[in-house]
Amino acid sequence: MLHRPRSASPDGRSGDGGGTIPPAPRDCFGIAEAIARPRIRRMDSVAALTAEIARLYPALYLRLHARWGKDEKRPSPEALAVLRHLQRSGPLSMSEAARHFDRAPSAVSELMDRIEANGWIARSVDGRDRRRILIWLTDAGLALLARASEVLSREALARALAQLDATQREQLLLGLRALLQASETLSPGAETPE
Repeated sequence: MLHRPRSASPDGRSGDGGGTIPPAPRDCFGIAEAIARPRIRRMDSVAALTAEIARLYPALYLRLHARWGKDEKRPSPEALAVLRHLQRSGPLSMSEAARHFDRAPSAVSELMDRIEANGWIARSVDGRDRRRILIWLTDAGLALLARASEVLSREALARALAQLDATQREQLLLGLRALLQASETLSPGAETPE
């Protein structure tokens, strides 16, 4: 509720004397929109916008990030690194893997045994040289890599997006695409304009 200063009472006397201004009706221009949606300040300053996004992002991440379920089999960081390396390099023999990882063949063999026991890799005979055994990702290994690369929970994100109207969803997507495109031109340590 708005209040007039004490000296500005309707009858000109100081004091309260009826100086309270009644609230504006909800049908006044702009009131309904301000109540329905939080007021968004115009962010002309890159610093102000940066501060606001930096403030909002951690809360957004905490609410929407993908989490491993209690019953899901999670790879160790070492196993995940091996699986990602295999995905990029393609099938490797044990000796090639030892060179790639700069480890003794016995250590790589032991690591591969542990990963294979989880069903994420398999050994197969090389079709070009039957003496070579290749290590490659199984369907379960590929699925695990896809799962491990998820940053946001699709279910939580879908529930949150369902609460936005079509215009808000479109604006959000346009804004995220614009920010991603703008970030492609950045080099590490670049100065930020004000």
